[in-house]
Amino acid sequence: MTAATERRANVLLRISAVLWVIWGLVHLLAGVMTVKGVVTGRTAEAFHAITSKVELSTLELDYPDAVGAVLCQHGFNLGWAGLVTFVCALLVWRANRSAVYLACLVGGLFDLGDFVFIDLGGFAPPRAQ
Repeated sequence: MTAATERRANVLLRISAVLWVIWGLVHLLAGVMTVKGVVTGRTAEAFHAITSKVELSTLELDYPDAVGAVLCQHGFNLGWAGLVTFVCALLVWRANRSAVYLACLVGGLFDLGDFVFIDLGGFAPPRAQ
């Protein structure tokens, strides 16, 4: 590998590391906020944060504890995926190949369900808006 190619690869790894840090922190924060919302009795607001196209007033119900538990599980999963991806991003910065693959696997596949069932289901606007 030439020196120029190696520099270019290093720059691309560092750019992707920064993007994975952002992805990881956003998901870690979303997980904490989701669990906190349920624990503090604001389950409707936690659902609204996920399905923002749905009117909040239609979500304000008396949810059974099992629904809160499922939402907490979702928040926990958001948190661990964000944490794993954040740690991987720090290792991607150092050009660790395994971390590159793990970040892509966790970060890339984790939001697939959200995209299929929430975004394509019409419950949330595209993230660019």
